[in-house]
Amino acid sequence: VCPVPPDLRIPVLGLERCLDVLVELGDAPASRFGDWRAFNAPSLAPSAQEILAATQRVGAGRRLGRVEFRPDPAVTAIMATWPRSMRAQQAEAIGLRAAASVEAIARDHLAATARSADGAA
Repeated sequence: VCPVPPDLRIPVLGLERCLDVLVELGDAPASRFGDWRAFNAPSLAPSAQEILAATQRVGAGRRLGRVEFRPDPAVTAIMATWPRSMRAQQAEAIGLRAAASVEAIARDHLAATARSADGAA
């Protein structure tokens, strides 16, 4: 059950891209940041439905289970206070990028889930 409406949008980065950003930041010289020490990481802003559709496309042929959108008013109220997208000009100016696509995020997530199920997390 997905507790948010299918059209709800939120910024997403994906675990693999998040780790890449942290490594890139850790490897960068301090001079690369100028006066900035806090960044929004570049992200995508798909809807819950778009995330589900991407996961179904990438996971075609895998047993994924059925997803039903059943918005929970309490969860929806909390998420309604979150930004729908984020600007990341400072991060982009130093070369950080968002995931290539929602499908790329879904692919990485499904691969991590498979590794975890195999005990290789």
